[in-house]
Amino acid sequence: MPTDELKNPAADPTPQPAPVPTPPKPVTIPPEIGRTLYFYPSKAIPLPGSPGPLAAKIVHVHGPNMVNLIVWDSNGCAQPTTSVELIQPGQSDPTHGGHFCRWMPYQVENAERAVKFAAMRDDFARVAGNVKTEAAKAGMNEITTAMAAAGPGPGKDRGPQTISTLPTAPEPARGNAANQDPPHGTGLGEMEAPPKPAEQPPRNPWLKPPG
Repeated sequence: MPTDELKNPAADPTPQPAPVPTPPKPVTIPPEIGRTLYFYPSKAIPLPGSPGPLAAKIVHVHGPNMVNLIVWDSNGCAQPTTSVELIQPGQSDPTHGGHFCRWMPYQVENAERAVKFAAMRDDFARVAGNVKTEAAKAGMNEITTAMAAAGPGPGKDRGPQTISTLPTAPEPARGNAANQDPPHGTGLGEMEAPPKPAEQPPRNPWLKPPG
């Protein structure tokens, strides 16, 4: 691999552009049955505690911007209210003069904090991926430079004779058993006794030796 294809980012004098932070996404809190929010009564039909806000709880969800509520006025009396417009964070109050509802401030803060955390997590993952890529390129650059400086490795210029066989151990000399070293003993510092010669049959004294 040519060394000029890999560039070491530490030795590159060109300044790297700073990572552009991900813009925060618009906060939208999905309505769920059982969640509490603020209810603002209609100006035409005021309730005790108007103009609000009054405590309300979601009992049915039509969509992200329309719910049915059970509303408590300032006297604690509950009454159902259907098809109430839900204003999401960042949206302005409606101008039609009818009733509507919106999320509490702490609910909006929690939702915005969750969105910011998700954006920071995505930015960190992207920067970490770029750092790993640059570090891998720098490592490959160092390896390629070291290989080029070391020259061809063993066997590169010796043709097909690159594999050599190990030397064979010399065979022991064959000859008289008396000239060979006796075998090692099995006891503590003792040697095994040499084999006994074959026994000859008893000689008859009455017979003359041949010759």
